Amino acid sequence: MARCRPEPWSTEKRMAAMSFFTRFARQQALLEARGLLCDAEALPSPSTRHPRKGGKIERELLEPENVAFPLTKVPPAPCSFVHGAVPFAFSALKTKAALTTGLGPMVGSTWLWFMVGDVDVTPSRSGGLDVHIAASKFQAGWVSDPTMQVPTAELRPRQEAMLQCVSDGTASKYGARRRGVPPGFSHQWRYSDSRWECRDLSWGTSRCEWRETKEVDRWDVTVSMRWGEGSTVVPGRYTIVGEQRAEKLNRNQYSTAMRGALFYVSSEAERVAALQQATAAYARAATLGV
Repeated sequence: MARCRPEPWSTEKRMAAMSFFTRFARQQALLEARGLLCDAEALPSPSTRHPRKGGKIERELLEPENVAFPLTKVPPAPCSFVHGAVPFAFSALKTKAALTTGLGPMVGSTWLWFMVGDVDVTPSRSGGLDVHIAASKFQAGWVSDPTMQVPTAELRPRQEAMLQCVSDGTASKYGARRRGVPPGFSHQWRYSDSRWECRDLSWGTSRCEWRETKEVDRWDVTVSMRWGEGSTVVPGRYTIVGEQRAEKLNRNQYSTAMRGALFYVSSEAERVAALQQATAAYARAATLGV
């Protein structure tokens, strides 16, 4: 009886297999270089769907004190120098609320996000302030390695256009071209306790959670956190413009840093004016290339 021979792989299948193993090998190398891969079992099979408590996935997780945050890689935002702006800086380790075994993008992949939205700051019954943010988050840039940067000459025009589309209620052309998960995809992140810095002052942050839903050209983001005692921010409504850098550490965690500005607004007219000022600041920065 003639043996049944498997059909040879097509060129497309061979290319897909080569691409997968190249990505896997590079991810392993990056993990080893960063000291995040301790043994051959640190990367479990993608077929493992439900990580168990104390399992391989949880052993990958890092503590904030063992993470270098990329705040020095985020320059002061142009909106920080606008009249009435309250500049801020915020760094934290973000972790998926629901851990996953999927490899996803390569370790080291770095996103440059641009966030524009509204902030409500209210006194907390237990002391401190409760902070709630509803914002649009745009992908302004991406690089494959945390040592890389996106040239300012490319970033500033994109950010100006993103601010303008928030003001106009229109779609972001650049954001609509970004690939990734489909619209409707959502996930939740928990941010480590950290410090929120405003000029020469800072105060503790806790209970920080981000919920995000993918739209065609952006992410709809809601953030909640607690600011501890010592905050100099007056309770009320604010407009926020922020630039965030997120560097992938492992399949479930990113090292993040954000700079930007808060604008106190007591009316819709003041909100519109704040966005216009911020847009003008980014337009000037785009013209000057800074």
